Amino acid sequence: MIPFKSKYIFSLLLFITNNNRYFTYSKKKNSVHTRHSNDLYLPLTKLVIYKRGPYYSHVKIFNNIPPDIKNTSGSL
Repeated sequence: MIPFKSKYIFSLLLFITNNNRYFTYSKKKNSVHTRHSNDLYLPLTKLVIYKRGPYYSHVKIFNNIPPDIKNTSGSL
């Protein structure tokens, strides 16, 4: 049986892959190639209600996934 956390992370990867147009990668904001260029851009905000929302939390969780998994998330 797959743990709930693993199912949630998998569904998050599927959501980001299927709705890629709603997210911005850091490499599009900054032209310098770094180890974090495959991370999603996390908008700066002070609003707690926005930080607790699904968009912000999805980006934070996605950025904490190991790079080898993150690099393969572009294809189903």
